[in-house]
Amino acid sequence: MQSKMMEPWTRFAFAFFLTALACIKPTTADTLLPSQDTDGLFPAQICLDREVLSIIGSSIDAVLHTKSVLAKGMQADDIRLEAVNATQDAVLCSMTLAAKGLVETVTYVIRAEGDSFIIVLSGNKGSRLFPDAITMRPAK
Repeated sequence: MQSKMMEPWTRFAFAFFLTALACIKPTTADTLLPSQDTDGLFPAQICLDREVLSIIGSSIDAVLHTKSVLAKGMQADDIRLEAVNATQDAVLCSMTLAAKGLVETVTYVIRAEGDSFIIVLSGNKGSRLFPDAITMRPAK
């Protein structure tokens, strides 16, 4: 039997999603998000996009000064599409991340920005790896 109350992790992820969207200026997207074939259609593949995961992985490695393991070695079943905000052209995704002997679940927002996109990795005051949010963009 499912409970009508959201789990604490789900409440946190949803709150982060709304906060991240509020921090990013709304713009009209001039392009589609990674792995998005049709405007207005947001497949789970957006969270699994190789370019997105490469940007996240290299940014995390640079910030932590160590090698990290994303999603149990990039296993697709460990990367999830959590929420979509079609009016903001944004998706909220989650995955596990291992670094420095710690394993944490992280959330990240992928959002259209002009002719490109932006990724915001959640910050969580209780996190030992990411107490602050990390904003990432693809190299031009």
